[in-house]
Amino acid sequence: MIEITQEDIQYAETLLLPEGNTFNGERRNIIKCLETKDIKACPGSGKTTTLLAKLAIITKKLPLDYNNGLCVLTHTNVAINEIKTKLGLMDRSFSGIQTIVVQSSHL
Repeated sequence: MIEITQEDIQYAETLLLPEGNTFNGERRNIIKCLETKDIKACPGSGKTTTLLAKLAIITKKLPLDYNNGLCVLTHTNVAINEIKTKLGLMDRSFSGIQTIVVQSSHL
């Protein structure tokens, strides 16, 4: 089982947020949570950025135990494209991108 530390969150903040900005307590709790969760919030509230922070941290800790990977389900193709684009641009040493499956779910 992996653990997400304060140092991990600071790493994600430097990758994703403008200089001097930090994640608030609610977003930090979401980033640290390793259970399946459904996050609901209005457009532009930071859901995708929070998800990207979690993905950046977890993939830094790859490989995961027992050959596990990550699956990200979104409700829109726009979110998929943003996630894939930002994952590729965040860090040239981003080695975990092949272990992440990102798909939309239209119910």
